[in-house]
Amino acid sequence: MTAKYPGPGGADVDGRLDMIELFDGYDLASEQPRIDRPPDDDHGEECVAQPWPKGGGDPHGQQDRRERQCDIDKSHQYRVDPLPHEARDRTDERSNDARRHVSHRRYLRLMTQDRFGREMAHELIDVDRYPIDHPGTQRYDQLVQACRHDMATIGCAVMPGFIPAEIAGGMANQLGAIETFNRCQVLSAWGDPPAADLPADHIHRRRFPEDTHVLAGDQLVGTGLRMFYETDVLNIFLADALDVPELHRFGDQFQDLNVVQIKDGGLHAWHYDLSDFVITLLLQKPEVGGQFEFAPFIRGEVIPGVVGGRDGRVWDERYDDVEQLFAGSWPDTHRLDLEPGDLVMFNGLRSMHRVRAVHGSTNRMIAVMSYDTKPGFSSTDAINAHLYGPRCQELLNTHL
Repeated sequence: MTAKYPGPGGADVDGRLDMIELFDGYDLASEQPRIDRPPDDDHGEECVAQPWPKGGGDPHGQQDRRERQCDIDKSHQYRVDPLPHEARDRTDERSNDARRHVSHRRYLRLMTQDRFGREMAHELIDVDRYPIDHPGTQRYDQLVQACRHDMATIGCAVMPGFIPAEIAGGMANQLGAIETFNRCQVLSAWGDPPAADLPADHIHRRRFPEDTHVLAGDQLVGTGLRMFYETDVLNIFLADALDVPELHRFGDQFQDLNVVQIKDGGLHAWHYDLSDFVITLLLQKPEVGGQFEFAPFIRGEVIPGVVGGRDGRVWDERYDDVEQLFAGSWPDTHRLDLEPGDLVMFNGLRSMHRVRAVHGSTNRMIAVMSYDTKPGFSSTDAINAHLYGPRCQELLNTHL
């Protein structure tokens, strides 16, 4: 494979060719085909259980332009003071830039040779900007406090460029040929059947489309993404940033680490998550669309003294507010246009969210990393077969 990434000014001044060549077929310089941008939306909400367009049309308002757009200025997030020289790692006398450059190349070589130690995966991370390898330092504490503040105020903390974009792209390229399961369905934003006593026109009965393509955790063994997920230093940092005593990777071989792709015309409409938080890493950005949009804490607190729901909790659903969100008039809506390598912590249990329609030949590809505050979480075979399709069901059948 011949790498074509030119580097600044056309020269490979920082060794990026050496990294990219390790991912067969990866070509950052490949030209993108021209596509027609979708027209502006004149329909309000991204409607109900109807076919949605393929190839750029938007008759149902999937690219709703009338909702308030509150872009987060990623250039001002998580600025921390420079690390004092005396606090730097003295085990390597090379300059920091040289050390990071060699570390990235060493990571990729060892990864492809299957001799990579998990403790070295943090070399991928931009530790100058995000010093997760220096817990207990002032800069580490500043980063943790910034994440906690954003999680408490808007339920979302974004770390732009957490890993270099070219490494994120290399991870995406490793996954491109693996067969995915297409979740093409129409369902409630709450993910469960509404109560029987709700009126026929109640918004809990309204249904929205999901057209995504999913890779399960067992399909990601040996990939760079898997090694990143299983990095202990990342695990420790996320627990600190989420302000939980400890954090454990899922014990479920299918659900622990997923990759969700959205292809041309696909989307994931309004919905809540089932867990208190989720961690994502964008691997590939589409040509048009695919923005992540959410309404912070539009769902209220747990109602005291009331038992019910999947986990015994009953929430203040604030249906009137959600009605405004679906109509495109809710004032507190945030929209993120993420870049490859951006890491996101998100409270999707209380913040209704969606991924807007994708258009073009480049798929949106994002890794979903699952954790729990207790070790050994594992789901049921029935749920996994539903989430990941016939391939998963066949594997489960062979082990019964």
